Amino acid sequence: MSPTAFIRIFLVLGMVSGVASAQAIDSITLTDGATSWTIGNISGHRLLADPGEGTFVTGGVASPMQHWLWYRSEADHREFALSNLHDWTLGTNTATLNYYEPSGSSDAELWFSLQYELHETALGQASGTLTYGVFALTQNAHHVDLFSYLDAALAGTIDDDSAIVSGPQNEIQTVTDGGTASSLIMTASTRALVGYEISGFSSLRDSLTDGSVTNLSNSGSPFGPGDYVGADQWTGDVHFGRVGYVGQVKFDVMAVPEPPTLLAGFLATILVLGARRNNSRV
Repeated sequence: MSPTAFIRIFLVLGMVSGVASAQAIDSITLTDGATSWTIGNISGHRLLADPGEGTFVTGGVASPMQHWLWYRSEADHREFALSNLHDWTLGTNTATLNYYEPSGSSDAELWFSLQYELHETALGQASGTLTYGVFALTQNAHHVDLFSYLDAALAGTIDDDSAIVSGPQNEIQTVTDGGTASSLIMTASTRALVGYEISGFSSLRDSLTDGSVTNLSNSGSPFGPGDYVGADQWTGDVHFGRVGYVGQVKFDVMAVPEPPTLLAGFLATILVLGARRNNSRV
């Protein structure tokens, strides 16, 4: 869904949202053709480092992938992961997740609406899109910084990814796997975009979860080869009854399978990766 369509739907629906279920879900899986995108830890991980952990599979190639949104309002002194899942709607290749989050010590003041779409575009190629909207739930106006964080282990390997930033507003991060030439192009919406950053795991994620204010440094490109992570930052004002700001993050993935002679090594790397991530993400 385009940001323009998102705005139209919001204006029609106003501030009406669905009724929350008794128990929030903790993961979603989108599928289209032979492609799947699993996103886990989507509820209740406000202060943790592991929200959004999952796997993107296309062309028979599995890439462990953590993608999630952190935010900070003018009343906060650190960033928080979206965690207070209020309601949701799930389809086969689509999902809508609505989060009601506090600003400072207040009750729920901010509404973050996330709409996911997954499309398999060709054999071994797929596009995943997150359209987001930030709105005020009360009469209070807010200034909100929003961060999109990505840790992509393309083809299931680590320490061999290279990345470079391009685009007139540094909105495109192109990541390439050194072993297979699999690639991921992450394109951020340019509206209200104020920064990007690339680093090796896990310093960038640590800065979003360390209890202090973070602003991205527009640095780190070109990167690698190494264990890539990247992020984008938007900033804007939100007011009750008016559209705050909306945008997209799009992932275009092209998967190149491992040669058969490397299959055993690939499986071993998946096991090592899982063990390392489980031990380090607390």
